Amino acid sequence: MAKTATTIILPPDLYRRVERVARTRHQPVDEVAAQVLAEHLPRDAEDLPAGYEDALRALEALDDDALWDIMLSVLPGAKQRRLHRLLDRKNAGRLSSKDQSVLTALRRETDLLMLRKAHAAVLLKRRGLPIPTAEEL
Repeated sequence: MAKTATTIILPPDLYRRVERVARTRHQPVDEVAAQVLAEHLPRDAEDLPAGYEDALRALEALDDDALWDIMLSVLPGAKQRRLHRLLDRKNAGRLSSKDQSVLTALRRETDLLMLRKAHAAVLLKRRGLPIPTAEEL
């Protein structure tokens, strides 16, 4: 992969932390810094299905309470039951083309919900808030 050179000015304590990790990993400081940035920055739009980027970007403007609401949200019970019934029909080989369309839409909605929940958790964590584990929820 091609690299682009840049200068990043870090506070001395942060640089020492990156340098310490680099020594431990036996890697150059710039490689460790690039890895950390890659792990913590949002993915590029081409990594997401069409239409999802705007939905996730909109979360960045929300306050903490709204992000918590999204992170804790669930697919409504009726939609969950419909999704499970359609998946059962599909597994049994009894899914009509109309049902397939509904299943595709529900899967897309569920995928977007999960992405929004995960992105909301990431944003809250970046804001310094503790995120509960799945067991704690």
